[in-house]
Amino acid sequence: MLFRSLDALVLRINGRTLDRLQGQLERCKRIGRPAADVDQLFQAYLGFLDENPNLWTLLFEHRLSANIPLPDWYQEKIDRVLGLLETVLRPAFPGHQLREARDSAVVLWASFHGICSLASGGKLSIVSGQSASEMARRLTTLFLAGIPASQLALEGARNA
Repeated sequence: MLFRSLDALVLRINGRTLDRLQGQLERCKRIGRPAADVDQLFQAYLGFLDENPNLWTLLFEHRLSANIPLPDWYQEKIDRVLGLLETVLRPAFPGHQLREARDSAVVLWASFHGICSLASGGKLSIVSGQSASEMARRLTTLFLAGIPASQLALEGARNA
C-alpha cells in the first residue's frame, strides 16, 4: 500500500542499493594513478556484488514497465556512481577533455559490468580461466593503454 506499483518499489530499493554501492566505492583509497585507482574501484564493486548478490541482480535485471519514466532522482544516483569512475580516469585525459573522460568511464564500466554479469551467473569460467579480478585488471590495463591512441583518432575525426 506504500507504493503505486512494483516498479515504484523496485526503484526505491534500487536507489538505496545505488547509495550503498556509492558508499562502498567512496571508501576506496585513491593514490592518483588511474590504473591503481580503477582497480580499487573494481575490487570494491566485486566485493559489493559478492556481499549483495540479490540486490545487485535486482538492480540490473528488473525492467521498468514501458510507460514508467526513469525518475530524475534515480538518474542522479547512477550519475554519482559513474562519476566516481570518471574522477579516477580524468588524469588520463589531458586538458579539459571532460566529455571524453565521462564517455570512457561509461564504456569501461559497461565492459566491467559484462565481466561481473558472467561471474555472477556462473558463466565466466566458460569463456576464461581467469577470475573476475584478473579480467578486470587486464581490461583496465588494456583500456588505459588505448586512451592515447583513441584521443588521436578523436582529434583526427574532428579535424576531418
